This record gives sequence, C-alpha cells and structure tokens, in this order.
Amino acid sequence: MVCLTRIFYVSVLFGLLYGCNFTKLAANQTVDVFYAASASFDKEHDPDFAKSTVLGNLKVFEGLMEVVPDNQRLLLMASKSFATYVFGFVEDEMEQVERYGAEYDKLQARGTDFYTRAREYALRALELRHDGIREQLFGTGDELRKAINDMDEDDAEALFWFGYAWIGIINLQLDDPAAIADMEKVTDIQRRVVQLNERIYFGSPHLVLGVAAAAVPPALGGNPDEALFHFQKAIELTEGKFLMTNVMMAKYYHAIGRPDRDAYVAALQSVVATEPGILPDQRLANELARRKASRWLENVDSQF
Repeated sequence: MVCLTRIFYVSVLFGLLYGCNFTKLAANQTVDVFYAASASFDKEHDPDFAKSTVLGNLKVFEGLMEVVPDNQRLLLMASKSFATYVFGFVEDEMEQVERYGAEYDKLQARGTDFYTRAREYALRALELRHDGIREQLFGTGDELRKAINDMDEDDAEALFWFGYAWIGIINLQLDDPAAIADMEKVTDIQRRVVQLNERIYFGSPHLVLGVAAAAVPPALGGNPDEALFHFQKAIELTEGKFLMTNVMMAKYYHAIGRPDRDAYVAALQSVVATEPGILPDQRLANELARRKASRWLENVDSQF
C-alpha cells in the first residue's frame, strides 16, 4: 500500500510539471490502480496489519477527489473504505474501552466523523446521476421514498453505502432522539437496495435490515420474525461463508430480538470453529468476525 501512496504523489508531481489534463489523467489512472489492488486488502489474514495501512489510503482518496471529484469509482471506494474502517476497527476498539470514558468518546467522535464522510461520498456518487437528490434524501420520508423508487440497479451500490453509513451514524448516536428518528428512512433505503440488488457486499442489505429489526425488543417496536428472515437470507446468499453475518445475528437476534443464551453461544462457537479462509476474497472480514466472536464468548454473562 505504501507503493500505491507513492504512485499518487508521483502522479501529482508530474501533473504540476505537465499541466491540468495530465493531472486528471494520472489521478484517474491512480484510482484504477487502487481499485484493482483493493482485493489484496480484503484478502489480508492479519487484521492488525490491515488496520495499519488504512488511514493513509483514506487520505489519498480524499486527495484524489480534489483532482477528479466526479470519479464515481473513487467516490464509492472512499465511501466503502471509510464505512468499513469504522465498523471493522473503530467500533471494535469501542467495545474494549470503558464506556463513556475519554478514549470511548474520542473513538465515538472519530467513528461518527468517518461514517459522515462515507455517507457524503456515496451521496456525491448518487448526485452524478440524479440532480437534486441531496435535498430529496434529506427531506421528508415521502420525498426520500419517491427518490429511491426512481433509482435503478446502477444506483444500488451507492445507495447501499449511503444507507449503511447513515445507520452507522445513528448507531453511534443512540442518545440523540433526532438521529434515531431517521431509522425509518435508512431501513426504507436498504429495503430498496434489496429490491435492486440484494447481493451487494455479500448480502449486506439483508444483514443491515436484520440488525435494524432485532436491535430493540419486540415491546419497543422490534420485529424478530423480520430480523430472522433477513439474517437467514444473508446467510443463504453467501452459503454461510461471510462470517460477519453469523456474528451479527448472534449479537442482535439471539441476544436482543429473541434472547436465547444457548443459541447465542452456539452461533459464536460455530464462527470461531470455522476456517476464515472459507471465503478467500473476504478473509479480513472473516478474521474480524472470529475476533469478535472469541471476545464475546468470554463475556456471555454481560449479554444475558
């Protein structure tokens, strides 16, 4: 990844020497290199090594946006990278520090900031195809639903990451009634993504909907039956090989939506016992899932 960062800076240098057109050409080519090379990151087996490489790349993406702000591939790559960094690493750290302590607050602020950037970049990608979409998506529920119903499969990826980042913001601001009030909007977004392309990021639209339906007990508006449907559908789409789905199902369905200590433990034990290379293209996500499962198995009593 260091080499890719050098490519970016060399490209900028040549751009300064030879003019704006070359700068944009070099920036677009650099985006293509990053896109092609991103598969190696997803295949990484060492989460700590992966984490150490991410932040520099995120800033390179933002630097490239200064040169080619309308490169859709760049915008989507940045949105995904900022959002998955928070979920995979920042939220993981938050689980391991004292809740509402100084370090927790610092991580929460960073996570909210990065999710907000992720949402913004996905929104910019949508704006390349839809004039006025920003006002519609942040308008009333009816305005949002009309806007997303007018979208097609070519919008699915950007819409997914927009909604994914938005629900991430809400999850980190559960003490803010204004943030929670947007939950219906983000679930509407993911339902539309399911209609357009339910397979995005290994069935993650179903995973997000499963979490949303199970995150609160039935007495407070949760729907465990709906949650179970979406979790099972996400697992079916990947033949159970994307282990993060199983971990999230344990946390939200077996611990909150329909509490079952034995099922919770069994689900986490199954993840730990599964070879993370079962899905080579998502080895990193599976390693992170197994890390979460192992830690949660050590603290089962805190969930029940």
